[in-house]
Amino acid sequence: MTRPFPLLSIFSLASLLAVAALMAVMSWLLGQQLENELLKRDKVITVATVQAEVLEYLQDAPFEQTYLDPLVLRDILHAVMVMPGSYAVEIILPSGKVAWSAFPGETADTKDNPQFKKAMLGEATIRMEDEDRLVFPNADERYTSALYIPIRRGESVEGVLELHRNNVQLKRQVESLQRFVWGFCAVFGLLLYTMLLLIVYPASRILSRQHEQLRKSALELAEINQQLRNAQAQLLKQERLSAIGEVSTTVAHGLKNPLASLRAAMQLLTLQKLDPEEHDDLINDMLHETDRLTTRLNHLLNFVRPFDPYFQKVALPEILQKAVHSLHWQIDERKLKLKLPTLKELPSIEADPVLLEEVLLIVLSNAIEATSSGGTIECFFESVSGNEDSKIQTIAVQDYGEGIAAENQERIFEQFFTTRSRGTGLGLAICKKIVDLHHGSIEINSEIDKGTTVRLSFPVQHTEENTL
Repeated sequence: MTRPFPLLSIFSLASLLAVAALMAVMSWLLGQQLENELLKRDKVITVATVQAEVLEYLQDAPFEQTYLDPLVLRDILHAVMVMPGSYAVEIILPSGKVAWSAFPGETADTKDNPQFKKAMLGEATIRMEDEDRLVFPNADERYTSALYIPIRRGESVEGVLELHRNNVQLKRQVESLQRFVWGFCAVFGLLLYTMLLLIVYPASRILSRQHEQLRKSALELAEINQQLRNAQAQLLKQERLSAIGEVSTTVAHGLKNPLASLRAAMQLLTLQKLDPEEHDDLINDMLHETDRLTTRLNHLLNFVRPFDPYFQKVALPEILQKAVHSLHWQIDERKLKLKLPTLKELPSIEADPVLLEEVLLIVLSNAIEATSSGGTIECFFESVSGNEDSKIQTIAVQDYGEGIAAENQERIFEQFFTTRSRGTGLGLAICKKIVDLHHGSIEINSEIDKGTTVRLSFPVQHTEENTL
């Protein structure tokens, strides 16, 4: 028996990999979402703070004059630079001129700067800092950025404040939250994995017990099957011994009388001088007894030997003619009238011609023995029935002899069952065996003092399915 399916092991490994992959994806997605939300929130807060601080120091005078005031510029820069992570500020006028810069001598490239253009339209934008402009070595580019904040006065944008930041505090906050998310997902995944194991473990135990029970049952069935085979072999042996005993008894009984007759006839030939007529009668008796011995031995041999049919196209009328020709001396001796069907075109059937002739010989011999001297035996074919793939051809042999008693009709196919003192009880058993081998049927209808009709039906076409 095969080994039990390792449900728990496979499920444990599969669920561990699945939960680990799920938690990893969830942690990464949640971490990215938190990072984006915190960056967005930091941007909004920074923009609002810068705009509020700048508006405090803007005067009614034009902005070009305000940013030139050293005191105002100092206060603005101080208010902005005290924000966490701020390290440089640039003030860019609408014309693109840099009014003040943390990078001396640098001019603002506003022509190809989409962030500046959006800021001039009143929208605060953010740009990740280029690697060559990073002030702090080993700084994380994700948190080193340049904010373009529009400087408003009323509805108009007076300029843009470019704020450079390296927000280490935000980075630490994001990393802390990401660690929390990873930890939470790990704990959640472990709990989920544990719950799945707790659910599957009892099922695995049940399957293991059932497999063990099946294994034990299979062993018990194998032992019982072996015992049955042994018992069957013993029964077959006993049946063979019983059959041998019956055959021996039948052979002894069947050969006793013919041998006694032959011995008596030979003694007469030896001891007495007979006239020619008596001599011929005695010789005929000896031939008759010899034929009886041959018939009995043939029946016994046909019964015990296995049949290996050779199927070929044969015509039933031809087989019938051969059987009748083999029995003509018995028919002539008893002065019987044998009515044969007129030859007509019948479809050939697939059968073993030798076995088929044996069946007809047995059936005709029974009819001859059952018919009194001068009686009549009829043979006829019945119409072919069935469709193209299952046509059946039937031949019938009818006698008008003594018939078979109703109580004996159920036993006529039993081995060694006979109502005649000189019968072997094997003829119809052999017929049944051969007909079954051809997947045909044999039907016997009989009435006392009215005769017996034997119908033999055979399939026209022999298929492989019929040999199974």
